[in-house]
Amino acid sequence: MSIKKRLWLFLLIFLTAMIAVYDNTLNFLTADWLATTEENIMCRWIINRLGVDMFITIKAVSTIIVISLMIELVYTKWWIVIPFIFAFQFALFFYLTCYDKMFWCGDMFSPLVWVIDFFVNSA
Repeated sequence: MSIKKRLWLFLLIFLTAMIAVYDNTLNFLTADWLATTEENIMCRWIINRLGVDMFITIKAVSTIIVISLMIELVYTKWWIVIPFIFAFQFALFFYLTCYDKMFWCGDMFSPLVWVIDFFVNSA
């Protein structure tokens, strides 16, 4: 595989990781009401059993493991799954950023602004 193709895959992996961090940061910022607003059934089960703090920890550790595995996939014949994982994460990013229970993109990008403000003000 060419260097150019590997660099492209590493860019997709980096963007996938950034979206996962964005998602988990939103979990942290909305921790007070996450138990009632989480839409993923498995995530809701974890939150109800172990609490929001443990849920955020599990997601962070899982992200590290998955990103590490994706880096390893670059050097195998299974590299082809990386763009699909990124596509799923990109759809998740769009959903988290633009979806409101009432309508799509009503207060567009407000979750993105929350995350940026969090990191800017934490520095």
